Amino acid sequence: MNYLFATLSISFLLFATSACDAAADGPTPFAIDEAAIAEATVAFDTGDFIQISAAAVPSRHDSPNVRVWVTKNAEAAYRATDVGAVSGDATNTRFPVGAMILKEQRQADGALAAFTVMVKGQSGYAPATNDWHWQRIAADGTTTHAGQVQFCIDCHTPRAGVDWVFGVPAQNQTP
Repeated sequence: MNYLFATLSISFLLFATSACDAAADGPTPFAIDEAAIAEATVAFDTGDFIQISAAAVPSRHDSPNVRVWVTKNAEAAYRATDVGAVSGDATNTRFPVGAMILKEQRQADGALAAFTVMVKGQSGYAPATNDWHWQRIAADGTTTHAGQVQFCIDCHTPRAGVDWVFGVPAQNQTP
């Protein structure tokens, strides 16, 4: 798929607001399109995402084998994430609006189990989590959890000071 077209399509779908729904006192609040996120996620290996982790690793994501993929607009920030840091300036958003971080979860036999996705929303989308949206998507593309998912927040809270992202150690990153 053409990268520019895909990026524009994903951005439009993820961050569309409707002028038709505008309230008399201002525009419609920002909304994330969960169906578009699920659609982009299940097509992760079509070239719109970059594989970051060179090898699958065990994870807290109910899967023994997880590989991390990111959208092209998130690659530099993700590769620069300090995996050992626990503090920093949480108000200094390192990931751009629309950045997607995808964890591909596979069973021990290699079968696709699910995906967990983080999407960076616009400023003000979810201030308590530095505007991140979480989504768990089954292998068949069905969303099982979305939004401010408490088990995601609980796990990522220790990383709040570094934009809520864990990262992948440099020795396990693709070139």
